[in-house]
Amino acid sequence: MKLTTLALISSGISVLQIVIGALIGLGYDLLILHGVVGAVLLVLSIIFAMSTKGVERRMSLGNAFLVIANGIIGAHLNSFLLIVHLIFALGVLSNFSVMYGMERGKS
Repeated sequence: MKLTTLALISSGISVLQIVIGALIGLGYDLLILHGVVGAVLLVLSIIFAMSTKGVERRMSLGNAFLVIANGIIGAHLNSFLLIVHLIFALGVLSNFSVMYGMERGKS
């Protein structure tokens, strides 16, 4: 699979993850799905990190850290921590989007 496709898919899954999180906030019982999608994002970050080098590798490792930190923070139902959780999720999305642009610019 090309890295541009992988980055685009990862960005889409990040958006899906944020939507699922918003639905959880509205009272829907989707916590298991939210955790599974988070694990998929972690795997995609690691695959991307192994497939690239330089700045993109560091961004991918940063994404892996953000996903792990998000999993820890998201387990606590504190309003402030949930806002931090959302900000970290937006960071993962923006990193994947930037990596998509970087890969797209190379080709």
